[in-house]
Amino acid sequence: MLEVKNLRVHFNNAAPDRFAVDGISFRVKTGGILGIVGESGSGKSVTAMAISGLLVRRDCTYEGEVWLDGKEILHCEREEMRAMQGEDIGVIFQEPMSSFDPVMKIGKQVEESLKVHHPEMTKEERRKAAIEALTQAELDDPETVYEKYPHELSGGMLQRCMIAAAIIHKPKLLLADEPTTALDVTIQSQILKLLKKINKTSGTTILFISHNMQVIRKLSQRVIVMQRGKIVEKGTVEKVFLRPQHPYTQKLIESIPARDRHLRDLSHKEAVMSDLKNIKVLIHSAIRLEGEKIIYSDPFHLSDEPHDADIILVTHDHYDHFSAEDIAKVRKEDSCLVCPASVKTLALEAGIPEEQITVLAPGERTLIDSVVVSAVPSYNVNKKFHPKENGWLGYIVTMGGLRYWIAGDTDDNEDIRKISCDIALVPVGGTYTMTAEEAAALVNAIRPKFAVPMHYGDIVGSEEDAKRFASLLDPEIGCDFAR
Repeated sequence: MLEVKNLRVHFNNAAPDRFAVDGISFRVKTGGILGIVGESGSGKSVTAMAISGLLVRRDCTYEGEVWLDGKEILHCEREEMRAMQGEDIGVIFQEPMSSFDPVMKIGKQVEESLKVHHPEMTKEERRKAAIEALTQAELDDPETVYEKYPHELSGGMLQRCMIAAAIIHKPKLLLADEPTTALDVTIQSQILKLLKKINKTSGTTILFISHNMQVIRKLSQRVIVMQRGKIVEKGTVEKVFLRPQHPYTQKLIESIPARDRHLRDLSHKEAVMSDLKNIKVLIHSAIRLEGEKIIYSDPFHLSDEPHDADIILVTHDHYDHFSAEDIAKVRKEDSCLVCPASVKTLALEAGIPEEQITVLAPGERTLIDSVVVSAVPSYNVNKKFHPKENGWLGYIVTMGGLRYWIAGDTDDNEDIRKISCDIALVPVGGTYTMTAEEAAALVNAIRPKFAVPMHYGDIVGSEEDAKRFASLLDPEIGCDFAR
């Protein structure tokens, strides 16, 4: 859909050997979301301006090629580019407060490009199209917003109006140049969800530019890292964030602030106790981790009120670990489900969209926004009913600077004893899990900072089992009971 080949941009007032963009090449498929990230001055915005034809040609020289839907647009005539701007290419700028004319009403500015590209439209038709775009941008009472002046709206509302102006022609390509920079984190999250929705419902290709690694990670499918006008790394979001190769990319990722990041480096058990407030066991294997994300593992027999899980982890396909009815209770529109291959068919039958299902095998991992989910094998060499051949999983969830090990029913094997975690959540006692003695021996071998014995009544152990487990732990491993 979009292909950039060896793009170079040099501004006339710069040193002869200083290129704002220096020989970059990349592709974006139709309907894809590509993030470009880098510090200020890395060439991100100049790249977007070159693609959209917004560079002032007398102020710079450029070379290379930019192809949009089979047409080379970098060197096309101004009249041709003018015809594509707004119609085929939409742009969302980063400063909505300064991008709108303060003495013109919002509606007139949103519909302004229609006068250029569709002069045949009547005043009423333009108004209807503008209100439709404002509605798509999820503005409450779009008719009222249409009549407002920019100073009468908040920054978040203005950014939605900017998005409405960019999508009013339903462009093929949407360039978003740091559209969340001036917004607080709550509004920022709403704008990112809106862009995802536009991408999904309209199939609009998005080129998203930001200096914020967290934002890039939440929205993009693929990412390009730029430094001093060059691409230093590119790949899928998972590849770049989990296995960064270039030192600059590694430093950018290290700079991401994380809640209680200092806990990673603390060995005493009190450091982890502050995070236990985020753990809640509901019933059976349903574990709720509530921090940066709400995560459920094996939801089963939950109450009827909505639970709104961001991530659902399923360990295996047994009926008491995957129930379509209970999955429906915890799911929301954009929930992600992680599971072994044996569960995928059940998940599809339960109505979960395939694009929201991630299948993992032992040793594989995935990145879901700011959360890393790693699959570990769930089997017990001492229990015949839980062999390795079952292909069941346990999970290590890295969230907020802490690593949680969420065990399956009964896990004891060489692979598990090699893992590293801060908090171990382990089913204890009962018919289908480890005894208190077995669980304590395993946790003592893994040596987390803290352990949480999970007990749920007759099905899987009792409070007495949990107390016995706690009494057998090494003294330096903290312990608390799941609530």
